[in-house]
Amino acid sequence: NDLWRYDPVSGNWTWMAGSDKVNQGTVRTSETGNGRTPGGREAAVSWRDNNKVLWLFGGWGRDAADEEGWLNDLWRCDPAAGSWTFVKGGSGIDEKGTYGNQGEPGSLNVPGGRNYAASWSDGSGRLWLFGGCGVDGYGKRGVLNDLWCYDTSSWNWTWMAGSDRTEREGNY
Repeated sequence: NDLWRYDPVSGNWTWMAGSDKVNQGTVRTSETGNGRTPGGREAAVSWRDNNKVLWLFGGWGRDAADEEGWLNDLWRCDPAAGSWTFVKGGSGIDEKGTYGNQGEPGSLNVPGGRNYAASWSDGSGRLWLFGGCGVDGYGKRGVLNDLWCYDTSSWNWTWMAGSDRTEREGNY
């Protein structure tokens, strides 16, 4: 769960936050930011928004109870300070998605835990997430084809397209 910053001018790396040990769970207390650090993870997705803020979602990793599984936590990192803020999602592993109504943003909407999803950000600073391996809206594990959009202005997820269930075929 270590965060590093690279300076292309000097060619040097600077350790900004996180642990120097492997397999770390989510840290609830620290000296920086809001006192939290994402747990160690792999195959998470990340974005950089229009304000050059780093966002991190999900992956396979460790939660606050040091259990390993799919994560659905969304984090925001202030790159200047190297401090993390927990934004939304669960604090445990293998949490199912809360889809709401397709196309409607909602404060309770959140994708299920997953890894290996595709991600991109658009010109409006919205964060997009597609598919991956994880947990659907019914708690079933498998391959996902859901499309989500996170609005960094309203702080809400919107389920845009795809299924709320795993193992669905494409519609060409």
